[in-house]
Amino acid sequence: MITKEKVIQFIKKNNNVVSRSPYGVQCRFIKLNDKWGVKVFHRKDTRDYAYDNQKAAAKYKLGPQIGQKFDLPITLSEDYDGYCYITEVAKILIKYRYDYDRWEDHKYTKLWDEITEKYKNRINTLCMKLQKKINWDFETDSHIGNVGLLNGKLVCIDFG
Repeated sequence: MITKEKVIQFIKKNNNVVSRSPYGVQCRFIKLNDKWGVKVFHRKDTRDYAYDNQKAAAKYKLGPQIGQKFDLPITLSEDYDGYCYITEVAKILIKYRYDYDRWEDHKYTKLWDEITEKYKNRINTLCMKLQKKINWDFETDSHIGNVGLLNGKLVCIDFG
């Protein structure tokens, strides 16, 4: 299992990986290896909320498994202070664009739409299961950038 000490060691040795890691409004995801990653949040309460939701979803195989929750003694950036938890890595459906000026790129928009069409029924089913099993509303943020595949099964990967 990945430990807090291993995460700190990884971050210190791989700062270039960390700076290019995917991020969203609430957290940054750092892939540690093919099986495990770490989610780093800017606020402790946001981390705890996401952790609790993912833990509940993982119980029903609706989200990745989780590991230890911890605080880093270092700050990654102005936006991500170091409130973390370990998470199983899911295969993402589409590489997310972080440069919002490029969202209008026709090829990317077309690809996003095609993947959305392909997975929309499975995403809707996932939303209903999350609501029923853990009483959590994923529908308002249920897009292909917030889901992934684990062993071919669609799971939620954003619990903020």
